[in-house]
Amino acid sequence: MKNSQILVTGGAGFIGSSLVKFLLEQRNHVTVFDNFSVANNLNNIKSDELKIIKGDLTSISDLKKLPTKFDTMFHLAADPEVRLTITNPQSIFKNNIVATYNLLELIPKIQVNTIVFTSTSAVYGDAKVIPTPESYPCIPISLYGASKLACESMIAGYCNTFKKRGVIIRLANVVGLSTTHGIVFDMIRKLKHNSKELEILGDGNQNKSYLYIDDCISGVIHLVDKTDSDFDIYNLGSDTQITVKEIVEIILKELGYSNVKKNFTGGIEGGRGWVGDVKEMLLDISKIKSSGWLPILNSDSAIRKALGSIVNNN
Repeated sequence: MKNSQILVTGGAGFIGSSLVKFLLEQRNHVTVFDNFSVANNLNNIKSDELKIIKGDLTSISDLKKLPTKFDTMFHLAADPEVRLTITNPQSIFKNNIVATYNLLELIPKIQVNTIVFTSTSAVYGDAKVIPTPESYPCIPISLYGASKLACESMIAGYCNTFKKRGVIIRLANVVGLSTTHGIVFDMIRKLKHNSKELEILGDGNQNKSYLYIDDCISGVIHLVDKTDSDFDIYNLGSDTQITVKEIVEIILKELGYSNVKKNFTGGIEGGRGWVGDVKEMLLDISKIKSSGWLPILNSDSAIRKALGSIVNNN
């Protein structure tokens, strides 16, 4: 991917800004479309090849600000908070499903060759097969997972109808410096507020896979560059899992906290941290590995590196 015209929705966010930085390093011409409601990680990225458009995918008038020709469209804009399943389902519907529909409605009106969508492991729900392959039936247990699956289906329909290439990427939990949610971010925030007692959602036995941001970006780019299917779905994660209890111990030890009372909430429905929390997740990544990609860090190393990055930059 060099000297290409690229659109990145959600390009100011955690994953999006890292993708934008890489694309610019490869001498691409990048347009970022973001409403900046969550974060702005583009302040330190300076390039004549970067165009930033402030706009919302739920606004048809804002979408008219976009250029009419792209080689590749990376659709990362979304409401990423699984816990909104109960407290604000309207946000998930609007910012995930409606936003994606509005973006896809541009396809007949503009020139674009490839649509890349960052989906989630949450589409599988409580999978009985671990590691979980792409062929496993998707039965989400959260509205967030359901919204991402709906977006996958819409993208498949539009790509087939208008003869566009589509790449769906189901991500494990991505960690790194600029994240604004997730277990590492939440634990650090809580410890700063109260270094004597730490609330931990669930029973601590939640066992999941984590992917460091650099591995995430390399995997996404690899799938666009090295695969050539008209439409395909790939899992992207690491080969290992780590429990919440193990993550908490790493954070306490690395940050030098001692005598901290660990208050496990006990969770719901057998120890989940919240409604819709998938208690065990490990993606089968043999499909992407067979195409020549491997993660550099396992889940333990990804957590440790993310922790170090966040601490050293705050």
